[in-house]
Amino acid sequence: MYFFKNAFELYENIPESKIQQECITMAIGVLTTLKLTKEDFIVIRDMIMKTVKYLIKTPMRCEMMCKIASLDIKNNSNVEDKEHCIDTLNKARKEIERIIDEEEKKKVLIMFVNYYIYFFPLLDQITADQITQIITEIKENKEQLDDAQTTIFTNIMNSITISAQENTKFADIQL
Repeated sequence: MYFFKNAFELYENIPESKIQQECITMAIGVLTTLKLTKEDFIVIRDMIMKTVKYLIKTPMRCEMMCKIASLDIKNNSNVEDKEHCIDTLNKARKEIERIIDEEEKKKVLIMFVNYYIYFFPLLDQITADQITQIITEIKENKEQLDDAQTTIFTNIMNSITISAQENTKFADIQL
């Protein structure tokens, strides 16, 4: 616990968003591997979440929120908090709506839908309709995506198609 408190004090003095993002990613990785009490796990997770709110760039905030949501499902402390996970994903979704640049928004939506697909079989609160809505939003003005983003999006669509053959829950997603 002491380590994390000191680390976050140092973090506050880092002026560059990219380096802040790397620090948060490392903190999430460390927290994933530690075996802590539920109380300590939640305190540290909430410290990380608090630091994410101060990232300058909205796309980075969204990505870090999705990674924090992953903590709530899988970690070595065996703390599962599906309610916090869905709450964090909902906050990330709201952040996406604040992105003004449409090209940047599409890129973040692709990252976000990928996380949603990961959580879909694990969280009943995520519905096929929600995923379909995000896919539709990405498809609008799809020409704004660069080649790499188009490839990632195509792979996501292929993944859904394959998953639908193995899990009927995925069959309800409209591609």
